[in-house]
Amino acid sequence: MSNLTSIVIINVTDVSSNDFKAVMEMYKKEFPIEEQKSFEQIETLLLRKIYSLFVARHKYFDPIIGFAFVMFNSDPKFIYLDYLAIDPIFQRCGFGTIVFNSIVEMLKPNSIGIMLDFEISELAENEQEKLIREKRKQFYLRLGCHVLKDIDYRLPITDGKSVPMVLAFKPGGSIRVLPSEVVKQLIVIAYDKIHSDVLDRHEVFKSYMSSINDQYFR
Repeated sequence: MSNLTSIVIINVTDVSSNDFKAVMEMYKKEFPIEEQKSFEQIETLLLRKIYSLFVARHKYFDPIIGFAFVMFNSDPKFIYLDYLAIDPIFQRCGFGTIVFNSIVEMLKPNSIGIMLDFEISELAENEQEKLIREKRKQFYLRLGCHVLKDIDYRLPITDGKSVPMVLAFKPGGSIRVLPSEVVKQLIVIAYDKIHSDVLDRHEVFKSYMSSINDQYFR
């Protein structure tokens, strides 16, 4: 496989570009349909600069290796990693780590950290899917993310329903505790910015708000 030092991370802003079209094709294949946003919503988030799209490419060949949709928030300073995917033919080669670490390097001084979510292994429909989900969890844990304990987090989806997910966090700097009120604040910000197309998102949040507690990182 190609040298990892030959990977470049590109910020794609043109929704009419071939790179964006290639990302959307990969996006439709790599994420469960119930977790996907509409093309229109993703386009809106990019045009409003709520989303940033980063694409991983090799310097010497054309196909996109992977991508990440990321939200940067300034007050409080934190990053929400909404989607990260690597093309299956390039998986298990270290490219996902490169993309994730590139995002970590974008953390500004005094940033709280990076928040993200992923599927619950135990809710997989079959053993193969369970294995995929468990590998995804281990990937993030290996890179310094912590599962936020005992939070019944739910991803709001467009029909007013929600999907149970694992909420995780990679603390920035010397952060060792994330108070419950800060966790709530970060979730609400992500809901209002990223999931603005879901009209019942605040009702979804209220359904598990009481489970949110202080989080401690070793």
